[in-house]
Amino acid sequence: MEDIKVLNNTCLRNKWGGIYILSYENVSIESNYLIEDGFRVHYTKGLDKLRMRWNSVNNKPVGFFSNIGEEEIINREFGQLFLVSCESLIVKNLEFSKVLVSIYVINCDYVTIQNCKVLDNKADCMVVRNSRNTIIKDNLFWSRYSCDSIVLFSCKKTVIRNNTCKSSTKNYGPDGIKFFNSNWTVIEGNWIFKNSFGIFVAESSNCTITYNVIENNSAYGIYMRDHSDDNLIHHNSFIHNNYGGDSQALDKGSNNTWFDPLTKEGNYWSDYDGEGNYSIASSAKSKDPYPLNEDLDRIHKTDFQFVIFPLFLIVISLTIRRKKRKGKQIYLQIH
Repeated sequence: MEDIKVLNNTCLRNKWGGIYILSYENVSIESNYLIEDGFRVHYTKGLDKLRMRWNSVNNKPVGFFSNIGEEEIINREFGQLFLVSCESLIVKNLEFSKVLVSIYVINCDYVTIQNCKVLDNKADCMVVRNSRNTIIKDNLFWSRYSCDSIVLFSCKKTVIRNNTCKSSTKNYGPDGIKFFNSNWTVIEGNWIFKNSFGIFVAESSNCTITYNVIENNSAYGIYMRDHSDDNLIHHNSFIHNNYGGDSQALDKGSNNTWFDPLTKEGNYWSDYDGEGNYSIASSAKSKDPYPLNEDLDRIHKTDFQFVIFPLFLIVISLTIRRKKRKGKQIYLQIH
């Protein structure tokens, strides 16, 4: 195939992408100028063969890093960032705004994205594909547009911790954290606010979702789609999600556990009525049997039969002592 060259183009404010790249081998993309849109990629195979240089998005260079390792990318300016087939990278203290997708992590291993800001994107803040051991922590993802914060495809052992995933659109944005076919994902300590679905889980298993504040999302706070099995969900705060619905979460998977099996502590649900289990919308009749209060402390429910039983023992003890000590002082000692 002859070389394909995409050179010296100007693209301004396109809704679905300034330049959408569907083929990579023998392709050169050079010296293009994009404003408030950006480059989009779909396929992962062969992306490291793409020749991409001297491009800019929003008057900042496009960072395209391929097949590098053991490096730090800190306090630098990029309009858009691509990490392709990289290993052991730390990306820290970067800021992006008004791009379709700010950060792509593709076919990578042991990449950390930390303390970055992504503001007012129009499609996704960050996309991770076919990568392992990615850590995404302490970042701010915020947009006035319909923009997913973090999206994973076919990843393993991703950790998403202490991020803010927030939308402020009038009709609410898409989703806070969304992942497909991404097993052993850990989602911990994030604030997920005013999206559509807070956390959307599809075909993913053995994941752990804990200590997140999932608040004011217009649809379910957590949506477990079909074939999302053996996941563990506990110590999260579900606050006013799925307005007018009968549950703040939906579980279409199987064998998902909505409490900590060790401590017997579940989640906080702002609409819990204080009686019995919290029912989760589910064909499998999922439930949280150990709802927590706002401080994530266990709500202790008093069982009437266990109150009556000790009182019954006290009455019997008094009767026996009266018979043995008739005419003498009666005392009661309870151990």
